[in-house]
Amino acid sequence: LTGVVKAPLRGAERSGVEGFAKGIGKGLLGLLLKPMIGLSDAATDVMIGVKGSVDAGRQLRGVHRTLQLRPRRTMYGRDRTLRIYSLADAAASTLMLRTKLA
Repeated sequence: LTGVVKAPLRGAERSGVEGFAKGIGKGLLGLLLKPMIGLSDAATDVMIGVKGSVDAGRQLRGVHRTLQLRPRRTMYGRDRTLRIYSLADAAASTLMLRTKLA
């Protein structure tokens, strides 16, 4: 808001009446543009935050997958009983869970 007053005064000091008129134009233009620039800066900051959250989630999923040494144990039947670990059964179960066939 101070630009509306200061810009015409600076213009008048430098170039008289013509500078005063230019200063009014610059002040009003700044009055309109500065809030719009502030909104675009805020939107940019929000999008940077969203991107950071998404990237962090992707990195965490990648770390989790690299830490898992073998597929999780399969539970059998309706009673969900456990048997001796079988890599083939565990891999098949994991594939079914990932493709939602289970």
